[in-house]
Amino acid sequence: MSIYYSLISRGATVLVDYAECSGNFRQIAFAVLQKTEVDKNTMCSYSSEQYLFHLIIDDGLIYLCMADKDMGKIVPYNYLNEIKSRFKSGSLKDRALHCGPYELKRDFAAVLAQQLKRFNKGEYQLDNIKSLQNNVNEVNSIMTQNIEKVVERGERLDVLVGKTDELSRSVYETGG
Repeated sequence: MSIYYSLISRGATVLVDYAECSGNFRQIAFAVLQKTEVDKNTMCSYSSEQYLFHLIIDDGLIYLCMADKDMGKIVPYNYLNEIKSRFKSGSLKDRALHCGPYELKRDFAAVLAQQLKRFNKGEYQLDNIKSLQNNVNEVNSIMTQNIEKVVERGERLDVLVGKTDELSRSVYETGG
């Protein structure tokens, strides 16, 4: 189960791509791009033999990857969302509106490759686990603080109850 190929395009104009291996998937991807409308933001998948081509269309750009069918859709779409986020966070999104074919390959192909390998190895899951562990630790710390405050309030209540009892006794003893 792997992601083999990834690209970012403006319509049918491929701006950057990366392939883990050789094959005819570039031609298939190009055919998919030619049939894809970019006027609305959406996500979709197309089947070709034992592979799925997953697309995220966002602001006129297409983020595409090709993966084994048995990989499902969650990992490829997480990969594409990561790529989209990284691409849009820099200056490349502005250049993408006017640049020529493969003009961003030098600037972004290494990111496609790095993230593709990271997702194929499952390393993104380790990041999610670390993030969840940090959240659990933070919640645990907050709960501990809350429990300490409740215990402290309980001790204060005990003191107040004791003083109330003393006051009641003194009032009773003085004949009030």
